[in-house]
Amino acid sequence: MRERQEHFQKQRIENSMGSSEPTAKQISYLRNLGCTITPTSRLHASHLIESTNRSELLVAKIRRLELKLQQRLASC
Repeated sequence: MRERQEHFQKQRIENSMGSSEPTAKQISYLRNLGCTITPTSRLHASHLIESTNRSELLVAKIRRLELKLQQRLASC
């Protein structure tokens, strides 16, 4: 009985999140991770956050920082 209640509660939450705009905090977090996809809902943002491979994004962020550093050094 409890598993069934949890299942339906999870469905209600997902339905609600699916029709709600993503939060600024979710969007900001995704941007900080280097995600270039704009989520269409809170649920979409949540799935993007969950499915993001953090190590790949950290490598991409490091590469962007290295590029910025090279550009700054070249302009000196």
